Amino acid sequence: MSRSPVTDPAAPLQAIRKDSGWLRNLGPILGERRTAIAAAVLFALLERGIFALTPLIQRTIVDDAVFANTTPLGPWIAVLIAAAVVSFIFGYARRRIGGQAAIDVQNDLQVALHRHMQHLDPSRRDALRTGDIMSRAAADTTLIQMFLQQLSLTAGNLTHVFVALTVMVWLSPTLALVMVVGVTLFLFISIRFRDRTFPASWMDQQHQGAVAGVVEEAVTGVRVVKAFGQEHQEQDLLETETRKLFQSRLRTARVVTRFAPTLQAIPMACQLGILALGGWMAMRGNLSLGVFLVFSTYVLQLVAPVRMLAGVMATSQQARAGVHRVRELLTLQPVVADRANARVLDAPQGALEFDNVSFGYGNGPEVLRGVTFRVE
Repeated sequence: MSRSPVTDPAAPLQAIRKDSGWLRNLGPILGERRTAIAAAVLFALLERGIFALTPLIQRTIVDDAVFANTTPLGPWIAVLIAAAVVSFIFGYARRRIGGQAAIDVQNDLQVALHRHMQHLDPSRRDALRTGDIMSRAAADTTLIQMFLQQLSLTAGNLTHVFVALTVMVWLSPTLALVMVVGVTLFLFISIRFRDRTFPASWMDQQHQGAVAGVVEEAVTGVRVVKAFGQEHQEQDLLETETRKLFQSRLRTARVVTRFAPTLQAIPMACQLGILALGGWMAMRGNLSLGVFLVFSTYVLQLVAPVRMLAGVMATSQQARAGVHRVRELLTLQPVVADRANARVLDAPQGALEFDNVSFGYGNGPEVLRGVTFRVE
């Protein structure tokens, strides 16, 4: 039989590969939104970079304008206010553009999943559970959207940490050693946290999809279930899947509670060390009051970014699991495909003819046999 080849409407996302990393697969997932995401990251870098340099302005005001009286105070106050205003503008642009782009990516993914499922043949769709597909199209895409929404802020926070450490090492290497040790310890624990969080998050989302599948099938086939008296069997199946999900969530909670408190305590320990050592050095005259103010300000500024980086480690692993699960659906290929030598349908007179056609799915029995007819 001659027919036209069918084009998958989700074809632009077919650049996603099963054997490539999840970050590399974010490129095809972002699609046309990559420019907006990049702009949000740029605005975040500018915002946090300017914000990270404000303590240096404060040092100049305290040491030069107030104590040494070698610099006029008014212009530096104006510079400090201008830096705050510019940082606010960049922050607003980052939130507006990045948030909208993340939501658009989620919508594009959901549309692509819907179209790709429609493109698959019935035999392939029969092997999938509707509830699991719904879980991937809703929960997993939401995790990706949350990660993308935090991506620009994460890049800005990393810039803030880098600029702050650079300035602190330049002003006082001895006092900066406290923060360098703290950040190094934080990164080491974060890597271990990431390696243990991803498997737990993957299993959570797998069991969540299984629970959604059981509920969807029972609700859809409620008449059949009631007709054959299978209510208790469906309830037992739901309890079994729910118990697995509960146990998986407990495992994830144990992993998080093992690492998260330590990650949140490290910034506070660094703050205590900076205040103790910096105050002692200032009283001995080895550190000016302005430099001590810079270090104290940086410690206060870095508490929230470092804590957020600890939370992003968990969110990124959940998004990683979501990307893998969405990728599994988008890379599915139909079981029934055109032959390599299939001809394009060419019927200028509008005629369609079936001559002794037989058809069956896979190795199953034939559902059509010897069908012959002509339509004009």
